[in-house]
Amino acid sequence: ISKYSVLKKDKFCVLFSPTWGQSSLASRMGDEILNLLSKKTDWDIIFRPHPQSLLVEKDMINRFQEKYKDSNITFDFDTDNMKSLSSADIMITDFSGITFEFSFLFEKPVIFSVQNKNEDIYEASWLDKPTWKNDILKSIGTEVTKENVMNLISIIEQASSKTDEIKKAKDLLWQKQNEGAKNITEFLINKQKEVA
Repeated sequence: ISKYSVLKKDKFCVLFSPTWGQSSLASRMGDEILNLLSKKTDWDIIFRPHPQSLLVEKDMINRFQEKYKDSNITFDFDTDNMKSLSSADIMITDFSGITFEFSFLFEKPVIFSVQNKNEDIYEASWLDKPTWKNDILKSIGTEVTKENVMNLISIIEQASSKTDEIKKAKDLLWQKQNEGAKNITEFLINKQKEVA
């Protein structure tokens, strides 16, 4: 991370980094968001779609590239996401795991959207309550919805890093650091004894 954290920047930088699929922010509000951001010519905008989007949503990505080719929007398709993450002052995303990379590593503000997320296609769709991930997003970020997306620029300008909340979430997620292999091994050995 240190080699990226010294990157020089002249402008405020917004990273738009959604996941992929029909529930993603790119599919639901991508054009609206990019259009609004492209009007802030004094900002640098990085659009970094999920790698899977490059395979299954090529038409959408190509359309965005064509429409915003002469704008302040840079398209990042690099396999390494650290340059974009470290360059950004704020990130707009949905329920992508990149939210936690950005907020936990850099402790910077996140704007997210989980509105109209189709839970049926995700691993935890059978649970009775929202996953930790969905709950924690609301404490570490600011939500953008169809109803407030037209206010995105002011939402960005007013966003502040929720450093205390981010630190609490990190502590909850990263418990017992450097003990994972030992704890998992002990659990599996005990489980094997139970079922044997």
